[in-house]
Amino acid sequence: EKRPFFLEGIEQFDTPNQLIYMRRIQEPLGGAKLSGKVGSLNLGFLSTLDAKQHSVSGDDNPFYNLLRIRSDLGENSTAGIGYTDKIDGDDYNRVASADARLVFAKLYFIEAQFSGAFTRTDGESRFGPLWEVTADRTGRHWGFHYTLRGIDPDFESQSGFVPRTGIVEPTFINRLTAYGKPGALLESFNTFIWLSGVWDYDEFFDLSAPLETTVRPSMTFTLRGNWRPSLTPSWHTVAFEPEFYADYYVETSSGGVIDTVPFVVPGRLNDIIAVSVGLQTPEFRRFAASASVELGKDVAFFEPASANPVKLNTTLTWRPTDQIRAEFRHQYARLNRERDGTRYSTANIPRLKLEYQLSRPIFVRLVGQYTSQERDALRDPRTDDAIVLRDPDTGEFRRADAQTANDFRIDLLFSFRPTPGTVLFLGYGTTLTESDAFSFDDLERVSDGFFLKASYLFRM
Repeated sequence: EKRPFFLEGIEQFDTPNQLIYMRRIQEPLGGAKLSGKVGSLNLGFLSTLDAKQHSVSGDDNPFYNLLRIRSDLGENSTAGIGYTDKIDGDDYNRVASADARLVFAKLYFIEAQFSGAFTRTDGESRFGPLWEVTADRTGRHWGFHYTLRGIDPDFESQSGFVPRTGIVEPTFINRLTAYGKPGALLESFNTFIWLSGVWDYDEFFDLSAPLETTVRPSMTFTLRGNWRPSLTPSWHTVAFEPEFYADYYVETSSGGVIDTVPFVVPGRLNDIIAVSVGLQTPEFRRFAASASVELGKDVAFFEPASANPVKLNTTLTWRPTDQIRAEFRHQYARLNRERDGTRYSTANIPRLKLEYQLSRPIFVRLVGQYTSQERDALRDPRTDDAIVLRDPDTGEFRRADAQTANDFRIDLLFSFRPTPGTVLFLGYGTTLTESDAFSFDDLERVSDGFFLKASYLFRM
């Protein structure tokens, strides 16, 4: 989140499972915020009105109220409550939560959260819970982090970011750390052994098999001079949920006659094995970099079938002077169908951030990001016939054709802080799109946004 109005005091809104997520508010027309700390009590409250185009009907202004109260218990323990409320015309989504984090014996903590979501859509109301329990040990040579999280299918957080519901997800992470002698080639070795599963929420308590299982040992070596190579193999197994593909059909042709038949969901994939290799340089005075590559097998869920990935992530930081900082990030991911080697999808996302501290009170930042994404037309992994999607409301069929999106985003921020507590922010952002990736010859503007914030600290 880069908008200063939402960034300032954002730590007061922290809550487990990200039930408060500021980016849900896309184009605020106005708002008010109160955040701070009084004694042991931390408070964050935000109320804002969003633009009509982000409502379901297009005629109403979504209205958000976000509240977070957290109290310190002793030196490190906390207890808190949260409440979010999104009103969109006659519809609403309200989420209430309570959480606690208890630290003891210096190395251990236990954290628990219980939430309930009350949602009304088109006159129909529903309720769904979310719960999570975590145990953690942080030691010099050994530690663990165990979590059990359950999210009901009817849980919905329209003011937060909960990407997947209807699951129970246990995760077990164990850490082992070994240290070399001072000045040795190997200064330390760190490994995280990750074991996780995903169950259908309603089937978890029946002790059925998980939908997904992941085993991933991640190893990082710290060498002399703070060079950090890493190695992460992984094994993954997946069972595809029939409910997700309920509206999938296959277009077949026999004797010149075209017919539409139900889609047959493939069986479990048990051989999803991949490996990631990375390297991070030391933090030199003017330069730092990191890179990683992942190869092996992955899952193309929308087809659904196994695929061969090529994933590249690079970061380059350059500080030519004490006033200028440039950061370049590049994410590239390609999935090829394992059965025939054809390309299933590609994502190519370069991002450049330039920062210039013109003087002590004046700061300028420019961010440019290009997002190019392609996905081939969906095909039945058994027959290679075209997949068609049925609209559950109209019963109409349409082919799952290829999709392409090429978006270019530019954000500019000017900051003026003459004295502590007094600040002026001026911001501008624009999104453009084009038909051919990285051609820059037919860019069309999609949206523009301007931002102004001024604050002054009165001293009595």
